[in-house]
Amino acid sequence: MSEQQSRPVVGQQAWGFPSGSRVTPYRLTPGATESLNVRVREKIDIHGVGTDVVELQGVFVVRRDHPMTPAGRPFAETAQPRWGEALVRTEFRALELHGESPLFGTVRVHLDPNQLSRGAVSPADASSLAAKCAADIHPVIELPELGLSLNTGGTPVRLASKVVQIPPVGDVARSESSASLKDQSGRILGEIVSSDIEVGQVLSSIPLGVTTPPSQEGPRPRTEPQTPPQESATGELSRLSFFTR
Repeated sequence: MSEQQSRPVVGQQAWGFPSGSRVTPYRLTPGATESLNVRVREKIDIHGVGTDVVELQGVFVVRRDHPMTPAGRPFAETAQPRWGEALVRTEFRALELHGESPLFGTVRVHLDPNQLSRGAVSPADASSLAAKCAADIHPVIELPELGLSLNTGGTPVRLASKVVQIPPVGDVARSESSASLKDQSGRILGEIVSSDIEVGQVLSSIPLGVTTPPSQEGPRPRTEPQTPPQESATGELSRLSFFTR
């Protein structure tokens, strides 16, 4: 048994759907668009109102590319990408979070449609089995009781963690710095002080098709029609699966 296979993994089964399928650690898989459960502890400060740590839950949709070389190039067809030695780029397509605060009232969070939220899982440090995961997220904070809709003005919230599986079920990513919150006119009205984000179970996963690198452009291969999303163990379909089509 290899060192990777013999090490126990905490978080392999995460909250959300306890009977959901497992994600195999230390293994790279082809790219996919996936929706996952997520819960967040966000410390928010609103000037003139106060500061609160808000518990939020919801779902997010992320597109992850096929594994590439650390230089960002496709692997040769005969190559077998190895965990901890590859680059996986990601793009966040949707985020819907909801929570309640005794100070702010209802809190809703979604992605800023005017900004791209992207990330990457990059090779592990020497002698480590945990790959480095980072993401730049551009959130919009909605506080309807206060009549506020705030964004970070193009400055991303940088999240970072170390992961042993993709998708990172059970992982907790933390913000590396705070971010100012601005209204539509650019006035600074508050701050996201910190964020802790825990990834839950996979709700749906749709594999990416095969593409040809730009330097080798040619006729696209024919692919079989995609199988519709399967029902989860609870008999429910992901309510955000339409984002992934």
